[in-house]
Amino acid sequence: LGPLTSVQTSAVANSQGIGIEGGGTASVVLNQNAGGTTQASQSMTFRYTAGEVDMASLAVSNNISAVGTTGSTQILNASQTMRGDQTLGYSSVTTANAQTINNVATATANNMTASNDGGPLQVLASQTNKSYVRAQTNNVADQFGTNNAMSYGVGNSINANESGIELSMDISQVNSGGVTATSYVEGRAGYDSSSTTVAMGNAATGSVCSSCGGVIDINSRQVNSNNVTASSTVNITGSGRAVTGSST
Repeated sequence: LGPLTSVQTSAVANSQGIGIEGGGTASVVLNQNAGGTTQASQSMTFRYTAGEVDMASLAVSNNISAVGTTGSTQILNASQTMRGDQTLGYSSVTTANAQTINNVATATANNMTASNDGGPLQVLASQTNKSYVRAQTNNVADQFGTNNAMSYGVGNSINANESGIELSMDISQVNSGGVTATSYVEGRAGYDSSSTTVAMGNAATGSVCSSCGGVIDINSRQVNSNNVTASSTVNITGSGRAVTGSST
């Protein structure tokens, strides 16, 4: 392969985007319902590269992205439901000799991201996931310089960022589907290798401008009723310099 190779696979069942600028106001009601399987799967096999290989697999059943700039205001009322069998992100690489491998797999049943500059930003959101969520990476390299794999799986995710002073969040997240993040890294002879996994049933993050005296008003309800599992494996059969494994 050449000096730089990028392989990316994405599967998204429903996606909606909101944008507002110039001090305007966006007051929006959004409803997403997914009932099938959402699967992004990729694999790559090669003999040799002296450069970098970046792989990314992304599966999202319901996705909302909202952006407000230059003093704008957003009022978002969102409902997301995933009731299909599975949300899967899978990425695999096999090589004889590689200088650098970065392999990432992400699987999210319901995802909402909102950012705003000015404000206020108001988020009223309900997320329900009933699907099995799985993020999986597999790296196998006979010889390597750097061999990195990361898997991130989450049932329901909300991230709201207000660079102004006022953020309000009233959210409900219910996850009844199992969540698994697994990562496997194998090598015979090389230098640095890492395997990282993060699995979460429900995740909610809100931030405002602290230096502006920003205020967050939040009401958050989270319910998880199924297994959440993260596993990382590094198997060096010969020699290596540094090994890192992390599961959350």
